[in-house]
Amino acid sequence: MQRMAWELRVHGVEVDVVCPRVFSKSPLEEVDDRGVHIHRFAYPSGQRIFLSFERIPVARMGLFYLSALTRILTLLRTHRYDLIHAHWIVPLGPVAIFAGKFFGVPVISQAHGSDVHTYAFKNHLTKGLACFTVRNSRAVLVVSRDLGALLSRSFMISSSRMVFSPPFIDTERFCPQSDMVP
Repeated sequence: MQRMAWELRVHGVEVDVVCPRVFSKSPLEEVDDRGVHIHRFAYPSGQRIFLSFERIPVARMGLFYLSALTRILTLLRTHRYDLIHAHWIVPLGPVAIFAGKFFGVPVISQAHGSDVHTYAFKNHLTKGLACFTVRNSRAVLVVSRDLGALLSRSFMISSSRMVFSPPFIDTERFCPQSDMVP
């Protein structure tokens, strides 16, 4: 997500990122060194990401949704956006879809795998939220073709709405030592 935001900034695009404030030391608002505006919404995270919970913490999730929706609607009311990019199918996808519909802003969603495999099929509620997100997104970016096929098949939507977007690997940072290469 960070690299995508930076690449857009290189091309002169204004980028605002809305994300959860999981750790209390993270500022609610900041602008990074490349001009990306980061807006975090607070919720009672317990200093843990949702994936670290064995069961979905329903009360926390409800407050997460309420806080996220409030933050996004506030930004949409005070800024003009051309596009909303929901970086996860669940949990933020449904919030992005609702806000986009309310303000008439198109939404694309991105599926990484854990958001689909861990959350989307965990129970009827999360499956319904994932289905709502996928069916109402202009397009769905997927990190693998298999993930796109799963979403297309599970939620009965055209595979043509799935856009294969493999994750970026920084080969400058993650590169084997030359003596390790056969």
